[in-house]
Amino acid sequence: MACTRAVNELMFYYTPVKKIKSEQLDGTSLPTTDFLLANAFSVADAAFCSNNEPLPGLLAPLKNHVDSCDLFEFGEAVDHKAEERKEPMVEMPAYYSYDNEGIWEMSRIEDLEDMERPRRRGIVLHSIMSGVRNRSDVERAVRRRAARGFIDDDEIDGYIAELSEALSDERVDEWFEGYRRLLRESTIAVPTGDGVRNYRPDRVVWTSQGTIDVIDYKFGEEEPSGYIRQVKGYMRLISKIYPDVEVRGFLWYPLQKRITRV
Repeated sequence: MACTRAVNELMFYYTPVKKIKSEQLDGTSLPTTDFLLANAFSVADAAFCSNNEPLPGLLAPLKNHVDSCDLFEFGEAVDHKAEERKEPMVEMPAYYSYDNEGIWEMSRIEDLEDMERPRRRGIVLHSIMSGVRNRSDVERAVRRRAARGFIDDDEIDGYIAELSEALSDERVDEWFEGYRRLLRESTIAVPTGDGVRNYRPDRVVWTSQGTIDVIDYKFGEEEPSGYIRQVKGYMRLISKIYPDVEVRGFLWYPLQKRITRV
């Protein structure tokens, strides 16, 4: 048995042992914590505390501090007080804390199983890509999703191969290597008349060319006009934040090796 090094106080509880079993004395069975503590308090003295010179008031026979009710008490309780701050208090500016509405999106296996396979696959691929900063992250991101139960073990190699092939496209180099800053599925909170609306572009990259690229992943075959409007909306929001920077938008179909400039 061991205790961490307490700074001010240490409290623990045990049941006093009224009768010591012979097997606990001869080592044929594992002793209980109660037995160890009771035995220590009955035989320990200052020699058990330290091999150095005794420190007055700190080292003493333990059995001298056990009362008639088998309560062991050594020292006195310490009254803890907060340390006085010397530096001046600084007022924290107001900020908005928003709810992450998609926090459980990938947390329920049964929901994924109920979906048709193409949609389920698209959600899993999106989830994997949210964990990819650079090309070298693909395998790690896939295995993490497998560990959480979103991918079967026999699917791991397939996902790794597909996404590694997709990211080998030279046209996406600046999105995964050599960029200056990266946001992955980070929420942009926009105040509206009745609250706040959240937008989450898949990937926003500050490229080495000096542009801000907004990339939305698409793992289906279709390209409805709603996708384009969505990316344009992301671009408008980011342009308001960075009015002096060129903002570019892209729809990227990784598995089809297709990129559409918005």
